[in-house]
Amino acid sequence: MRNLLNQIIEEIAGPIVLFDESFSNETISDKILSNSSFYKCEFENIVFDTVVFRKSEFSLCRFQNCQILGSDLTRVEFGDTSFTSCEFKQVDLSGSLFTNAQFSETKFEEILLIGLILSNLKIKTTTFHDLEFSETYPVRIHKLKKVREVSDSNSFQEILADFFFHLNHSNLL
Repeated sequence: MRNLLNQIIEEIAGPIVLFDESFSNETISDKILSNSSFYKCEFENIVFDTVVFRKSEFSLCRFQNCQILGSDLTRVEFGDTSFTSCEFKQVDLSGSLFTNAQFSETKFEEILLIGLILSNLKIKTTTFHDLEFSETYPVRIHKLKKVREVSDSNSFQEILADFFFHLNHSNLL
């Protein structure tokens, strides 16, 4: 059964906790969902427009054909979560953590990445444009017990290319 996410948000004033729910074909606009928790939730054809998810967590979730636009995802934790055919545009991911996340055919555009932590990513046909980094709080990419810090787009692209070269090479062996 598909639930109406807008209805749940309206009924619960404040942080929400959702477990094993599925949502589709909705637009969520101008909402504050800080400190919320989503576990084993599925989001399909959802547009999140100007939504504040600050300090929320998504575990074992799946996003399919979703758009996250002009939203605040600072200090959000994504664990074992997948994004397929999604778009992140004008999003603040500062201080967020992606662990064991998967991105397939996903676009990132005009993204603030100050202090972002990426660990054990799987990325396929994903594009990155107009990313904003910080030398003071670089992006940290964890790979094979090694941490690389990134403070500019060129370094980010080099590390991703290096990561996928090693990943593809190891898959051929």
